[in-house]
Amino acid sequence: MSTEREPKVHRTKEEKLLILREGSANGVAATCRKFGIYEASYYQWKNKFQEMGDAGLQHGMTKAQRVLSLMVFCPRCLLRN
Repeated sequence: MSTEREPKVHRTKEEKLLILREGSANGVAATCRKFGIYEASYYQWKNKFQEMGDAGLQHGMTKAQRVLSLMVFCPRCLLRN
Protein backbone atom coordinates (compact mmCIF):
# COMPACT_ATOMS: atom_id res chain seq x y z
CA MET A 1 0.00 0.00 0.00
CA SER A 2 1.41 3.36 -1.04
CA THR A 3 1.24 6.38 1.20
CA GLU A 4 1.82 8.78 -1.70
CA ARG A 5 -1.07 11.00 -2.69
CA GLU A 6 -2.12 11.96 -6.16
CA PRO A 7 -0.97 15.49 -6.94
CA LYS A 8 -3.78 18.02 -6.68
CA VAL A 9 -4.94 19.17 -10.09
CA HIS A 10 -5.97 22.79 -10.51
CA ARG A 11 -8.41 23.10 -13.38
CA THR A 12 -8.60 26.23 -15.46
CA LYS A 13 -11.82 28.18 -15.84
CA GLU A 14 -12.11 26.82 -19.40
CA GLU A 15 -11.69 23.21 -18.22
CA LYS A 16 -14.36 23.68 -15.55
CA LEU A 17 -16.77 25.12 -18.13
CA LEU A 18 -16.13 22.16 -20.43
CA ILE A 19 -16.78 19.72 -17.56
CA LEU A 20 -20.00 21.53 -16.59
CA ARG A 21 -21.28 21.43 -20.18
CA GLU A 22 -20.41 17.78 -20.56
CA GLY A 23 -21.99 16.94 -17.21
CA SER A 24 -25.29 18.50 -18.19
CA ALA A 25 -25.23 16.74 -21.58
CA ASN A 26 -23.93 13.29 -20.59
CA GLY A 27 -24.69 12.95 -16.89
CA VAL A 28 -22.78 14.10 -13.84
CA ALA A 29 -21.58 10.71 -12.59
CA ALA A 30 -20.14 9.61 -15.95
CA THR A 31 -18.48 12.98 -16.52
CA CYS A 32 -16.91 13.02 -13.06
CA ARG A 33 -15.50 9.53 -13.59
CA LYS A 34 -14.13 10.55 -17.01
CA PHE A 35 -12.31 13.59 -15.63
CA GLY A 36 -11.39 12.06 -12.27
CA ILE A 37 -13.22 14.58 -10.09
CA TYR A 38 -15.63 14.23 -7.20
CA GLU A 39 -19.28 14.97 -7.81
CA ALA A 40 -19.07 17.45 -4.91
CA SER A 41 -16.48 19.43 -6.89
CA TYR A 42 -18.76 19.42 -9.94
CA TYR A 43 -21.69 20.78 -7.93
CA GLN A 44 -19.50 23.41 -6.23
CA TRP A 45 -18.38 24.62 -9.65
CA LYS A 46 -21.95 24.56 -10.89
CA ASN A 47 -23.15 26.67 -7.94
CA LYS A 48 -20.32 29.17 -8.36
CA PHE A 49 -21.06 29.43 -12.08
CA GLN A 50 -24.77 29.99 -11.42
CA GLU A 51 -23.99 32.67 -8.82
CA MET A 52 -21.27 34.57 -10.67
CA GLY A 53 -20.83 33.27 -14.18
CA ASP A 54 -17.33 32.66 -15.53
CA ALA A 55 -15.68 34.76 -12.81
CA GLY A 56 -16.83 32.32 -10.12
CA LEU A 57 -14.78 29.53 -11.70
CA GLN A 58 -11.42 31.22 -11.29
CA HIS A 59 -9.03 29.18 -9.17
CA GLY A 60 -9.13 30.16 -5.52
CA MET A 61 -12.41 32.08 -5.59
CA THR A 62 -13.56 31.93 -1.98
CA LYS A 63 -17.07 32.48 -0.69
CA ALA A 64 -16.02 35.85 0.75
CA GLN A 65 -14.69 36.93 -2.64
CA ARG A 66 -17.94 35.80 -4.30
CA VAL A 67 -19.99 37.86 -1.84
CA LEU A 68 -17.81 40.92 -2.43
CA SER A 69 -18.14 40.49 -6.18
CA LEU A 70 -21.90 40.18 -5.87
CA MET A 71 -21.99 43.39 -3.85
CA VAL A 72 -20.14 45.20 -6.62
CA PHE A 73 -21.85 43.67 -9.65
CA CYS A 74 -25.33 42.90 -8.39
CA PRO A 75 -26.34 44.51 -5.09
CA ARG A 76 -29.96 43.41 -5.58
CA CYS A 77 -28.83 39.76 -5.75
CA LEU A 78 -27.83 39.92 -2.08
CA LEU A 79 -31.29 41.06 -1.07
CA ARG A 80 -32.82 37.84 -2.46
CA ASN A 81 -30.91 35.62 -0.01
